[in-house]
Amino acid sequence: MITTRPRSWVPGQRAVYLKGTLRYLPAWASSSQRRLAEKKGACTVAEYLQGSAPKYTVQPEDLNVATATMFEGHIGVEFTETTAERVRAKVEISPVLRQAIGLVHGGAYCSIVETVASWGGLLSLDGTGHVVGVNNNTDFLRGVRDDTLLAEASPVFRGRSQQLWRVVITDAGGRECAVGQVRLHNVFNEAA
Repeated sequence: MITTRPRSWVPGQRAVYLKGTLRYLPAWASSSQRRLAEKKGACTVAEYLQGSAPKYTVQPEDLNVATATMFEGHIGVEFTETTAERVRAKVEISPVLRQAIGLVHGGAYCSIVETVASWGGLLSLDGTGHVVGVNNNTDFLRGVRDDTLLAEASPVFRGRSQQLWRVVITDAGGRECAVGQVRLHNVFNEAA
């Protein structure tokens, strides 16, 4: 977990991870001191975040129970895979999700896209905070009347302050119905 800067930190110090904890090398550290730290497994915070898979996970069954009374549950989202690298869900089409002519409403697609991307972003933060959606761009490719929609979210970019997730929604036959991208803002806990 990323910790706040210690009181002894001064500008020019280089933050490094060493054996799972955040340490600081002074700006005046010699190259031999830096090599020794790297030999012991130290790396920059950016290298640590890029090279390590998040460890915070939620089982799909637990997430389905937790979201049953939330918006996700009301529109019928059922999670089937929940990791920081991919979130999958399925939605059985019900009359509530259809527009007047019987096709799935575009808002349903947007909601599914936002839901799976947001949960992926949350899992990516590895328990250090939460995410807030700041942009949802969903394109509708095929009209669907009666089917099961399958959504899969995967990260395009994960940075310190923002994430970008791509979501593909297909019907049961594997045909793409909608494609979306969601930009998320990372909000870290005070302790992080």
